[in-house]
Amino acid sequence: MKDKGVVKVPGCSSVELNNVVHEFFSGEGVQSVSTDLLRALDKLVKELKLVGYVTDISLVFMKTWKMRTKKLL
Repeated sequence: MKDKGVVKVPGCSSVELNNVVHEFFSGEGVQSVSTDLLRALDKLVKELKLVGYVTDISLVFMKTWKMRTKKLL
């Protein structure tokens, strides 16, 4: 596909914290994420789980260990 000039666009998610929008791209890792933002995201995930959120890994196509996949999501 590269020989035809097709460029793969990475997946992206965004979250707003204290009126600042933070964007995350697939494969980026957590090195570029601040401690405050990680804390806020951890709190959000805990709150979602308290109200019944369950991680859906049915659309994950990578061959990955189940626990690692849940952590990535």
